Amino acid sequence: MEKAINDEMSEKELSYETVRLLEIELQRKRRAWLRKYGWEYSCDFIDDGWRWLKTIDGKLMMCDEAEAINLEYNYLSEN
Repeated sequence: MEKAINDEMSEKELSYETVRLLEIELQRKRRAWLRKYGWEYSCDFIDDGWRWLKTIDGKLMMCDEAEAINLEYNYLSEN
């Protein structure tokens, strides 16, 4: 049962809204952080899947967001 767009949010939905908005902001900040360190987000692949891309030591690395953050944070220097 979908609600009409103009219906008000229930108390339960309203109580979760802050969490939902924080998750959206966190995702925005993660993506901005990866871009700051040279990662690019692209779906230019035959399967149209979205991946994070970065050339590391002359090789193109393609991975999901969690792995890109792990690589950048734990293994790559700031040079």
